Amino acid sequence: MDNKPHKFSEIKKFIVSHILENNLKPGDKIPTIRFFAEKLHTSTLTVHRAIASLVSEGMLDSMIGSGTYVAETNKIGIIFPLNDGLSQNSYLSEILRGLDDAVKEKDFFPVFFKFPDTDEKKVSFMEDIRKLNLRGLLVYATSEWQEKNWDMIKALNISSVCVNNFPDSSAFSGVSLNNRKAGNIAAEHFIECGHQNFALVGNSSDTSSVKERISGFKESINKIDMVLNKSHIFVNQILLPDDYDRIADKISTFPKPLAVFAINDSIAYELIRRFFKMGIRLPDEVSIIGVDNQDFGSKIIPSLSSIKQPAYQMGVKAVKMLMEKIEHPEISGDVSRILLEPELITRESVCNLKILKRTAEQKTL
Repeated sequence: MDNKPHKFSEIKKFIVSHILENNLKPGDKIPTIRFFAEKLHTSTLTVHRAIASLVSEGMLDSMIGSGTYVAETNKIGIIFPLNDGLSQNSYLSEILRGLDDAVKEKDFFPVFFKFPDTDEKKVSFMEDIRKLNLRGLLVYATSEWQEKNWDMIKALNISSVCVNNFPDSSAFSGVSLNNRKAGNIAAEHFIECGHQNFALVGNSSDTSSVKERISGFKESINKIDMVLNKSHIFVNQILLPDDYDRIADKISTFPKPLAVFAINDSIAYELIRRFFKMGIRLPDEVSIIGVDNQDFGSKIIPSLSSIKQPAYQMGVKAVKMLMEKIEHPEISGDVSRILLEPELITRESVCNLKILKRTAEQKTL
């Protein structure tokens, strides 16, 4: 350190950095006031004030006659994306409700964080997370999450569990949907209803959940010796309004009736809006299934058939997994993953061609 006097805030930051860099855990003793005063070339009184401030913030515990220790904390961090508004996303709301309820039931205090959307903000965000001395982290990851975000979470060296999406690396435990089965269910329902022409629209094909849904959908179609034409697959990293317009225009040229699997309900909704404006009859010409069973799906016309995820239970199971890591530090580095079963919610957006055919045949008799 240089020899110039340091501001009060700089002294606090240095003490916190010392704790993190030396991987001091709750209950570990920190160096003496004199140690920091000599390192920083400042008075012991100033260091004492800085430590007292960290004690009042809950990061340190001071024991008279014994010293100062890294404080035990009952805080669990819950990270979710900045761009997923709770008011628009009932699926995310249910996951967060499950996380919140389960954390409180264990007598811990949940602290919610919105994950920043720029690299510059992410660096300061991670520093803030470090200072809170959290016992664990629960990370809700969308399909847009990048691998470097997971690298930043891993660098925190805090027991962590991911929810909703698994990273490609095998470093994290987590709870998610059986996404391959979700794809299976969508394809099988279309086939049961007599469909033979298919299309798929999705985003972020490099994430595990999207890849698994696509694989499951293709798998079930291939089982009956049918093929999902490559030109009928539309997967972009991010879908913008112009992308939806282009995809809807292209789909309008495909043979009808057509069955479209949308990787999530939001994509399904955007397509339905455009099909309606184009005069495409739903579900007679185009049938569609989404994933997430969001609240708006039952209110639009036609109401949306969707693959339901057990969102609340996903949050509860993630907390249970994290608590096991916290209570048994010897297994904190072990990786375990739980897949929950999807459920098809049938509504009006899928046309049953077999029933239509039988009805038409009966009319000709």
